[in-house]
Amino acid sequence: MGFKSGNFAKVKDFGNKTMYAYDTTDTKATVEGSGYFNDVAPYSLNEGDIIICCIDSDGTIDTATYAVSDKTSGVVTIIESGPDEKAHDRSHGIASALDHTSEATEGKVLVADENGLPVEGTNSDAEVFGAVTNSHSHSNMSLLDTYSQTEADLADAVSRTHTQNSDTVLDEGGANEVSAAQAKEAYEASHDHNSDDVHVFGEIADISTGGSSWTVCPVAGEIVGIYSVIDGAITVADAALSFELGGTAITGGGITIGYDGSTAGDVDSATPSGNNIVSAGQAIEMITDGGSTGAVKAKIVFVVEPG
Repeated sequence: MGFKSGNFAKVKDFGNKTMYAYDTTDTKATVEGSGYFNDVAPYSLNEGDIIICCIDSDGTIDTATYAVSDKTSGVVTIIESGPDEKAHDRSHGIASALDHTSEATEGKVLVADENGLPVEGTNSDAEVFGAVTNSHSHSNMSLLDTYSQTEADLADAVSRTHTQNSDTVLDEGGANEVSAAQAKEAYEASHDHNSDDVHVFGEIADISTGGSSWTVCPVAGEIVGIYSVIDGAITVADAALSFELGGTAITGGGITIGYDGSTAGDVDSATPSGNNIVSAGQAIEMITDGGSTGAVKAKIVFVVEPG
């Protein structure tokens, strides 16, 4: 089903944080999927906010509480919080029996499990001590005497294996030769991202009434994405939205909002492919054909990559 803004409501502000409630028929796995709450990010959600969810409300009902751990470039990341994540109320050593219990046997060595937590190992402290002691006592000294390498030779070999910055090329002379500079350039290119994208907001007061609305872009760049979200249901026919720069339509920028099964919170999008270069301070025209019925407002978001 996906996120439905009509089922999302603020419960209470506390300090500079806010608690929300949300009801959904989606499963817990869907809600915890990447970017599930992205649609509400530009308007309300902030890091540290709490979302109390009623999950799978038309099936096996479950509840979960999430905290917004990050909101970068409109992408919302949540983490589940609960009693198992409560921090200790006081600081103490792990050896304290006041707050900890263990099934380990006295004298046994502790090892880390898959979660990094201490569990009882196979060997005792005495067994490990004996193994370490015996590893330095053996009967093969005569075999070592047959080797011709001197102590100086061995020290020189170890020193050479730890010399750094002596190689500047991988597979030198081979078909896959790569210089250090080429590797650095590839690494830096692979870490390029669009964290500086600008989001320009617009509004069409009634998509069921044909006409134009306007917004303005504060930066020069390329419009790489267009999103719409409606605040109610439309009937009879679809509403077709188009967008223009300087009187010319943005190629690949049209959005059709379907009337069948429409409801508040429906999101549609388009990825422009041409005539999408905008200058700083340029007006963007938002046009609806008025084909639908019902006075429904649409919020428009233009994703602009500065350049």
